[in-house]
Order: sequence, then C-alpha cells, then structure tokens
Amino acid sequence: MRAPVVLSSFLVAITFLGAVIYSYLPARINPWLFAWLWFNVWIAIYEIYIVFHRKELTRDKCRPGFWQREAVSYWGFWKDAWNEYTCYADERYLEPENFVFIIEFINAVLIVCLLVAIMLQSSYWAYILLIIQAYHCIIYFISMLHSRRHINTEYPVKTTAYLLISALWLFVPLMLFFS
Repeated sequence: MRAPVVLSSFLVAITFLGAVIYSYLPARINPWLFAWLWFNVWIAIYEIYIVFHRKELTRDKCRPGFWQREAVSYWGFWKDAWNEYTCYADERYLEPENFVFIIEFINAVLIVCLLVAIMLQSSYWAYILLIIQAYHCIIYFISMLHSRRHINTEYPVKTTAYLLISALWLFVPLMLFFS
C-alpha cells in the first residue's frame, strides 16, 4: 500500500476509536480539546518510540519518494514517515544525540499530563498545559532557528508544509485556550 492509503486508514481507525471513547466519557469535555488530546496521545506514543529508538532510526539517511513508495510494513511506514520529516524539515533528527530528542520527550510527557488533567476533570490544569504546549512549540522552533544548518532549504515547498504541520502544536493549543 502507498503512504497516503496507510496514513488515511490509520486516521480513520483512530478517529472512530476516539469517537467511541468520547461517547462513553462520564463528563462531557470540550470535543475539540478531546480530539486534540486523542491525536496527541498517538503522537506521544510515536515520539516516545522515536526517542528510545533514535540510534536505529538515524542509521537510515534520506530516502526520496516516500509518498510514491509502497509501504513494506506498517512499522516500516512510520519509520519512513519519520525519515521524510527529518530529511525535508528538520535534519537535527539525523543526529541521535541532538537536543531535539529531549524536546520530543518533553512533549510526550506534556501529553500524559494533559491526559491526567482531563481524566481528573480539571479544566484549569488542562488549559495551563495547553499554554505550556504552545510555549514548548515555540522552544522547538527557536532551537531550530538556532541551528539553521539543519533546515533543509533545497525543497522549500515540502519544508514549509512540514513545518506548518509542526506549527499546529502552537496554534491549536492557543485556539483551544482562547475559545
């Protein structure tokens, strides 16, 4: 299967599962907040995997053609997806000892804290954690700008698209906070 098929299948499956879980929650929380949390739980799992397997993942250097290539396996798809972002947006991920992995791990911890806050029905802490998440995204981009040599400028459209996806962790928490 090609990358778009694998990705869309995964998104449909986790959306359905999230909707089922949301329908069984005892107290109604903001559905947008739950959707953001649900999406981030999966991202946190992925980030933790990346942090603990970074030496293995950084062995594979940039392989072009991610969106056209057939996925060898489900986990191979996620490894290739990570490699695609790494090669076209933030090359710091190619260095296993780079500070960016600490940033990723902190984001995963923030998501776990946000999950606990929502399970405890503490909207106060949930919104504080959203602000921290937005601030954390700013730290990510500042650290990226500080190490300019790691930003791929050969493919400006792809790089911009991937960095805009990363900017979701700034804009969505702020939108949820101010809504």
